Amino acid sequence: REFNNGRRATKRGSDRIQQTVMPVLRESVNSMVQEPYNYHVDVYLILGYELKQSRIQEIQTVLPPQTNLRIWNDATQYAYDIGGPEKLHTQLSEINRLLSR
Repeated sequence: REFNNGRRATKRGSDRIQQTVMPVLRESVNSMVQEPYNYHVDVYLILGYELKQSRIQEIQTVLPPQTNLRIWNDATQYAYDIGGPEKLHTQLSEINRLLSR
């Protein structure tokens, strides 16, 4: 999700990309492409939702120009959700929490 839902001590509606993802990407990638490392960096974002082109452009603005950015939209995994005896291994479902780690 692009925006927090208010669970896990977050503020509902706060922008996860602006407040969490972009600062980490900016600092991490910049430290890798500069001396003493001079690495070539590719960034892959694996998402459980569709990221709008405008949001992709926002992310690209914080990355050094030589950085490749690849987006895998709608990458939510399917699995058997063991939510209770009635669902036990009977139905494949999108399990969004599998992408959270």
